[in-house]
Amino acid sequence: MKSTTVSYWFPKVWGYYLSYTLPLGTVLLYFLHPSAPLLMLAYAFIFIPIWDALVGKDRVNVADETSKEMDNAFSYKFCLMLVLPVQLALLAFATHYAVLEGIQSLSFWGLAIATGISATGLAATSGHELIHRTDKWEYLFGTLSFGTFAYSHFAVEHVIGHHVRVSTKEDPTSSRLGETLYQFLPRTIIGSYLSFYAFEKKRLARRQIPFFSLNNRIVSYALIPLVYMALLTLIWGKMSIVFFLAQAAVAIILVEMVNYIEHYGLERKEIAPGRYEKVTPYHSWNADHSISNYLLFRLPRHSDHHANATRKYQILRTFDDSPQMPYGYTGMYVLAVFPPLWRKVMDPLVAEYRQKLESFRQEEKKEFYIQESRKFNEESALSQ
Repeated sequence: MKSTTVSYWFPKVWGYYLSYTLPLGTVLLYFLHPSAPLLMLAYAFIFIPIWDALVGKDRVNVADETSKEMDNAFSYKFCLMLVLPVQLALLAFATHYAVLEGIQSLSFWGLAIATGISATGLAATSGHELIHRTDKWEYLFGTLSFGTFAYSHFAVEHVIGHHVRVSTKEDPTSSRLGETLYQFLPRTIIGSYLSFYAFEKKRLARRQIPFFSLNNRIVSYALIPLVYMALLTLIWGKMSIVFFLAQAAVAIILVEMVNYIEHYGLERKEIAPGRYEKVTPYHSWNADHSISNYLLFRLPRHSDHHANATRKYQILRTFDDSPQMPYGYTGMYVLAVFPPLWRKVMDPLVAEYRQKLESFRQEEKKEFYIQESRKFNEESALSQ
């Protein structure tokens, strides 16, 4: 697959602090007017798509020699690790003022929506990156970040479930051709938790761990949001529980909307009962729009992420042949809300990339037979 490489550090780490405009914007808007945090909807789903369109795409890949330096650069790690305290601070701030304003006010719900948007664009995207790390502290920060909206089970199901079964009918978090967002959401939210429960139940049985144990992630991961809610309730009262659940609902829906747009209609071929072809960049939708990539810690370079799950966000690559989204992630969000429009745009693209994938399979098969033939001839020559 073709790509463009450069030897300088691109993008610079400061670009990823664009994600922090989500909590910062929420705070500033509230002090501008108590109901103004509702404008974060316009920022995320009108302003960012327009900005994406104006700035254009980033089609640059970092050269191998630079990748090694960037891979170990602390500045990129710090940018991720800072997310958890910032999101927790926003949650405390928003809870305080939401309870102060009251549940019947527009401010309460505006703060809930804005906090949920930040939980998605900041906590979930950084958490998604960290749960793929082998360092225990990074993984813990990722899990705790998902806990800010009661979704810590994502850390398990995503890594050992979604990444293994992606773009197959066995994966509850891969959307299917013709499936609307509104059909997908209940299937994935319920299905991903049931998948996590099944994985954890097998692990407990294999290791002989009792169910009621902190080593049971069903229990320990459920405790994370409960601890957050308990602390909020202790300080601001019972109404803080309503606020926490409201912002969590917003975040969960937005996180699963990401799953909807990332794999829509793309399928891996079943090569034997229960066995599928390997994951390639052809099995995930890619988006190279610069602003979305800064805002979401390079998550839109999803094709390379699935083909190479341990590759860190700052060095993810783009491939010319991978399925390309017509708009940035936030623009695709807007499109997904309107199923007829979504299908009009996306279904022809799915058909195009399915055809390309089939051509890739034939080329790969041909290359395999060439290599096997060469190996046979070399072995034959040696035996004579």
